[in-house]
Amino acid sequence: MLQTTGYNPNFFTTKLRAILDGANISPDSVIKVKSGDRVRIVSPLGHAQGSMAAAIDFCILRGITDPASIIKELDNDPTIAEQRKKFLKTKDEINTTDLLAKIDGHFQYYCRKNFDSFFTRTFQTNPAVVRSIRKAAMAYRENTWKPGLKKYKMALEQACINVANEITTTEDIAPEKRVCSALTKAGLPCKSLVQGHGDTCRVHTIKE
Repeated sequence: MLQTTGYNPNFFTTKLRAILDGANISPDSVIKVKSGDRVRIVSPLGHAQGSMAAAIDFCILRGITDPASIIKELDNDPTIAEQRKKFLKTKDEINTTDLLAKIDGHFQYYCRKNFDSFFTRTFQTNPAVVRSIRKAAMAYRENTWKPGLKKYKMALEQACINVANEITTTEDIAPEKRVCSALTKAGLPCKSLVQGHGDTCRVHTIKE
């Protein structure tokens, strides 16, 4: 993916915050919105408080927009621990591929028209507001997210290769077999293997 010349990586954060401010939606805190007969607490982009989607929203609004940094933030966010459990293969292993797919799907959602009705319905805003968000999201996705995602995946793959090579190299290393440096009774070089870290075989070490 080629990055557009002159594109500012902080564009999405700056643009998004300006759009929300202009619509009287605070970009820095959760917001109470009315949904039917009940009140919901959501992120500035309409996702439920405590959800992974809301956590991603706040990452972007704080200027955290590259895949590696977003993953790090989600890893260290205790408020979404329950949400993260569904992305674990085992109790001890994080399924990073599933997590990246979840985040990628989140950004794709910003770029789709069905986000328009969701946002407009949640905040009762003018449709032009969400169209501006979608336009900014599309620019971000093409110029920052996709190239960053490709780079991050390559780094993950290289890390796996490095670990595999290290394991293989370790398994291939065998103790060096050295021949005893002593002489036999006939005065010939001993052909027995050295024992331990010394220079002589077991028999000659005992005699010494």
